[in-house]
Amino acid sequence: MTGSATPVHLLTEYEREPKNINPAVAPRFSWQIQSTEQATTQCAYRILVASSSSVLSRNTGDVWDTGKVRSNRTTAIVYNGSPLEPETAYVWKVQIWTEKGASSAWSAVHSFTTALANSDSAWEGRWITYDPIPRVKNAVTVHSSGLNSLLKTNRSNPLVHTYPR
Repeated sequence: MTGSATPVHLLTEYEREPKNINPAVAPRFSWQIQSTEQATTQCAYRILVASSSSVLSRNTGDVWDTGKVRSNRTTAIVYNGSPLEPETAYVWKVQIWTEKGASSAWSAVHSFTTALANSDSAWEGRWITYDPIPRVKNAVTVHSSGLNSLLKTNRSNPLVHTYPR
């Protein structure tokens, strides 16, 4: 039996459709209840998380299906499904039951995307560092007081810059 209560304003980690969820930390799901009846309370919920909208449209959670959970909680429901993959988009929706036993229609579909893996092996690259000026024989040194020709670089005065000829 379908009632007049509907889960709305779905959030993942307190954000609407976030794009940077850490895949190593279980995200939390939240929603609000909209109802045409006064004082409607939730007594159970079911969350589905899927790898695609087509899977979710069949009311299947291939990543996580809580089953019907008897609870009035609507905030910070901790994900407890398959490990989340880095750089992956997921979709989810929720259905609720009221204290009268009426089930809601499924909520609108919402999404979240996981961030890069939090491991050194996931990163490639090299630090960008300062390379000091190489020692050059027969160099021209520019002093703050003028231009002098020297055979060696002057390392004792920081206001001296040496340029190759």
